Order: sequence, then C-alpha cells, then structure tokens
Amino acid sequence: MAERELGKLVERARTLTVTVSLTLIAFLITAGAPAQAAGERVRWTSSIERPSRDWDYDGERILGHIGYDIGLWDAKAGALLHRMKGQQDRIHAVQFSPDGDHAISSSWIRPGPMVPYEPKDISTILWNLKTGQREHHFQGQVAGEFSPDGSRLLMFSRRPDNSTSFDAVVWDVATKSELVKVTLSDGSNPHWTTLHFSPDGRRFAVIDSSAVVLYDSSDGHKIETPAIKYGLHHRYTSNGQLVSFDTTKASRIDLESGRLLQSFEHGVDRIWRGVWTHDGHKAVAIPIDGPIRIWSDKPETMITGAKGGTYPQRIAIISPDNSRLALAWGGAQVEKEIEPELGLYDLDTGKSLAVIKLAKDWKLVGFSPDSKTLLIVGSESAIYNSMSGTRVHTLTMESLGWP
Repeated sequence: MAERELGKLVERARTLTVTVSLTLIAFLITAGAPAQAAGERVRWTSSIERPSRDWDYDGERILGHIGYDIGLWDAKAGALLHRMKGQQDRIHAVQFSPDGDHAISSSWIRPGPMVPYEPKDISTILWNLKTGQREHHFQGQVAGEFSPDGSRLLMFSRRPDNSTSFDAVVWDVATKSELVKVTLSDGSNPHWTTLHFSPDGRRFAVIDSSAVVLYDSSDGHKIETPAIKYGLHHRYTSNGQLVSFDTTKASRIDLESGRLLQSFEHGVDRIWRGVWTHDGHKAVAIPIDGPIRIWSDKPETMITGAKGGTYPQRIAIISPDNSRLALAWGGAQVEKEIEPELGLYDLDTGKSLAVIKLAKDWKLVGFSPDSKTLLIVGSESAIYNSMSGTRVHTLTMESLGWP
C-alpha cells in the first residue's frame, strides 16, 4: 500500500515538472521569439500612429471610406472586399480590432465656430469584417479605441441634446453593454480630447490641452495622481507614459506617479514639432528649417541627422518598431510652389533613407503593424517599402472616391 501511494506521488511530481517546464518554455518562446509566426497577421496595437483617424491599414487590408460608406480593400490588388453602409455623416474615425476580425467606424463632425452645424449622425458601428455586415450600432457614441485585448471599446458618449460635450464610456464588445461611464469636463469631445487604454487595459487616460486624468477601467473611479505639466506636442506611449515637447525641452512623465522620468534641452531654436518613439526611449526634434535632432537614453546621446524637409512640414510619425521617422512636407505656395514629399529617416543614425514624391491630393495612412511598409492614398494610392522608399504596389482601389 505504501509503495502504491509513493508511486502516485512520484507520478504527480513528474506531471508537475513537465507542466512547469512546458509553461516556462512557452514563456521563453513568447518573450524571445518574434511577435508572430510566418504568415500570421500582426495584431494592431495602440502604438500604431494614424495621422488621419478615418483610415487604417493592417499590412494586408485597407480600411477607409467612400463618402459616408466604409470600404475594406485588399492592400495588394486594391480590390474592394466590402462596402459597408450605415453611417450618415462625415466619417470621424475607423479602426481595425486587435484580432483583425472586426472594425469600428464613427461619424461625427465638430460644429464650426462661425457656421453652427448640427451633426446628422453621431454614432459608432461595429462591423464584422468576415461578412461585411453590421454587428452593432452604438448611437450617440464616437470611437476612442479598442482595449489591447479587443474585448472592450472606450468611446466618447454624447450628452443629451449636446453635440460638443461628451463623457467617456467603456463598452463590452461581446455583449454590447455599457460597463463604465465617467463624466468629463464640459467641452470634452473627440476634437479636443483623447481617450487611451493603458497597455494592460486596467486604466484609461483622458488627455486634453490642459490636464491628464487616469481612471480605473473596471469601475471608473479616478486614480489620484499629482498634477502633470506637459508641452504642446504630447501623446501617450505604448509603455503608459506621457511624452511631450515644448519650445525648449522634451519631457517623459510616468502617469501613475506623476514623476518626471526625463527632461532635456532639445537644442532646436525654431522647432516645428517633436515626436517620441512609442517606447519613450528616443525623441526627435524637427525644426522649421534645418537638420533633425535625435535624443536617445540607451546610452544617453544626442545626434544631428539629415535635413528635416522643406517648410511647411505637415506630418511626422514613428514606425511601430521605433526604427524610422516618416516626415511629410510641402504642398503649399511659399514664394514658389513647394512640391509635396515624404522623407524616411533612420532613427539610429539620423540619416535620410529615401524621399518619396507625393501626388497633389494625398493622405498618409501610416505604417503597417510590422513596420515594413507605408501606405499613402489619394489621387495616387500606393504602398511603399519603408526602408528604401521604393513603391511595392500601385493601387487602383476600385470605387474609391477622392477627396
């Protein structure tokens, strides 16, 4: 009897050892291997910048709009996969879900200061991208973003009879039910305010021009943090920090504690804009005229790079892998016609990788999630290799109206 019990204990120990070993192996593979297997779609993350939120790109498909209708195109052939109808006013935002099976679109237009305009449609639609069918219509809601795991939506919720002041609501994607609602200050809306989940989804941040406030995304209670001061050009990074630039310095702040993690003089007299990498370890100061300057904290260095384009600069974004800067400029009459162009820069060396000539009517959608390609749509639509600037695909994009 004792031998039988001893045998059971030995067998249990072996099973536990195998289980722990497999778990450890799985962890090491996840930690050390690339984020995706060959051929597997890279998941959307909050560290992908979209200069214009009414277009999105997952490396294989393009999500945009034709007037008020939402379009889904094949990114290689440009063939229209779905034309999805339901929105009744200007498209404010579209976005792929993290797993790529769904998307959201929002219609809302900010009333102008001179000519009052009452939006005909303030709503967000959840689309099933396998069928192209509407899965749910969230009335009075304007999209913020998906949670990192795709299970929730953080959205602006219109106050009754008010198209300029919104509150924040967390919705459950599966049940389409409201989970949390937070009252925001008067005048908070999708134009002046941004909403962001924290990287782990446990918090969400409300950021406007004067303040940043953290809330618990499970129950909506306010996380008490010290008052945070930040510059004009600011955003929320993929590691949960607030980064900003002002006329003389750049800063990196921990939102939970309000602690200033880093601050340095960027050394650019006439700065147009400053941008940070998504992990907060590099910052780029872009002058109105002259070379870009790149600061890095590993190790702490400041390098002077290539010239940052011709005034007027338009858009500056960082690739999801934090290795490249895309900077667009021109397209205006300044003494002479400045042709629109887009420059690609290496963030390790500051060197110019390529300059892409842009069409007269263009819109930079941005990098693919794997950072390998860059999408520009407009009167000429194309996908470019983001290292060399060479054109990979020219897109006819059936039924695409422009502008």
